[in-house]
Amino acid sequence: MTVWGHQSFENDDALDWTHALVTQGADAIRDALTGVLRAKQEGQPPGASLCACAIAAAEVLAVRLGRPGPDRLPVAVTEWITEAPQPSPALATNAVMAIDAILEESELRAMWTKVQPGGAWPGALQRLRARLLQR
Repeated sequence: MTVWGHQSFENDDALDWTHALVTQGADAIRDALTGVLRAKQEGQPPGASLCACAIAAAEVLAVRLGRPGPDRLPVAVTEWITEAPQPSPALATNAVMAIDAILEESELRAMWTKVQPGGAWPGALQRLRARLLQR
């Protein structure tokens, strides 16, 4: 996975995931989040690629719920959001749980801890988490 920043779409895996979003819609969001939750349930730290896709899915979900962050989204994502149906509230719950799992123990967390201890990445995820919890 090539990473150039801590924002949700600043890595190759998240950008690749946008194709799944455009072709599969909300199922791509659900699948990305479920993948992280399933890995945690099985006692495995979720892989970096899986985490990057789940973070992108959580970002799309937050924006679709009317809680955008300051990050710019890929054009394809912005176009999809304008046409997307309202997501299920259960997806926001799953997104929060997936972010918690990623922050707790994941390959992506290990990578960021090694590359940039105490850097911007955990804070960005915490802010995304907070946006998902807004009412």
